[in-house]
Amino acid sequence: MIGTRLRVRALGAQLAARLETDPSLPDRPHSMFEHAVNFETADGALLTLHGPGPLAAPFAIALESWEADLAGGPLTLDLGGAARVDLAVRPVRNGVTARVLLAAGLADTRPEPCAAGLESPRGRAARAALSRAIGARDAADFIDAACGLIGLGEGLTPAGDDYLVGVLAILHRLADGWPAAAAVARALTAHAVDATTTVGAAFLRHAVAGQFSEPLRDLAMAKSPSGARAAAAALARMGATSGADTLAGMRAALAALEATPA
Repeated sequence: MIGTRLRVRALGAQLAARLETDPSLPDRPHSMFEHAVNFETADGALLTLHGPGPLAAPFAIALESWEADLAGGPLTLDLGGAARVDLAVRPVRNGVTARVLLAAGLADTRPEPCAAGLESPRGRAARAALSRAIGARDAADFIDAACGLIGLGEGLTPAGDDYLVGVLAILHRLADGWPAAAAVARALTAHAVDATTTVGAAFLRHAVAGQFSEPLRDLAMAKSPSGARAAAAALARMGATSGADTLAGMRAALAALEATPA
């Protein structure tokens, strides 16, 4: 493909603002899959292109149609008719109502099985320590436990990363962003650089800043029980176990906050 303009259907609002001045893509993709292609920009940021549908990452770009060969460049994004999607999860005013809605979305009596890594001794220990740190609002212990999860498991986004992204979504929504304070955010993103995959690190970098995939945003910001359940079902279908691992992190964080005043 030479000199191809790719028509964009939707992308995150923050990403759109970045790409307005330079909508070109790097010459070579970072990684290619059947239904997605990743590009890494000169400043180390990751972009994921996929076909029409909900944005699968805060750095994702949904195209109007899916082309099997995106490796031939130069490629330019046509943002003219693209929807700008707000992918932020923001603190809620009424914590009681939000907890009820999230509980409705997460109350699957037969949750999808998670990746094996989360059930390993390391995974169990880190998950338990993370829940204790959330309940105690202990930032140092939270960092230690979170670093034990980052990079845990196999795949493009290791299970521990997915789990932690789910935890951070709940904390942004119900705990006023805690513990995504500057020092904690720096510690997690710095550790992720060498501890996990490029894609996993990108998800975590956006998560500490309150930016998530569209299905995860829909669940965290749900306005009705039916909307929460629909968003949870969409999230569960993502990846082999990525959605299930993310939901497990959300359930754990919600449970850890139960003793915390709304």
